[in-house]
Amino acid sequence: MAIVALIAFAVPSRVTKLVDLALKTSAYNKTVALPAASRHAVVCGYFDTESIRQFLHEFFNADHGPNIFTTTIVLLHSDEPSMEMKALLQDPAYANRVFYVKG
Repeated sequence: MAIVALIAFAVPSRVTKLVDLALKTSAYNKTVALPAASRHAVVCGYFDTESIRQFLHEFFNADHGPNIFTTTIVLLHSDEPSMEMKALLQDPAYANRVFYVKG
């Protein structure tokens, strides 16, 4: 009977702690591993979705030559991305070339 009571009180508190931990974990708290010889640029500081949209449009412009399309962009920001930023990152033009890191 004591074991049942212990389980009834211990398990819910442990589950609550696990759920809280899972909710605090961000998909954007990550590292981006790039090959040693890869071309990349890191963008950090204050930026919003529109400024990044304009930056990416200009950066990946064909006028900059064919090598620009193999360059990876890492966006480093202290906050979670907005819904608009998430949508931009999922754009097929940028999906495999632009990464957002919270840090």
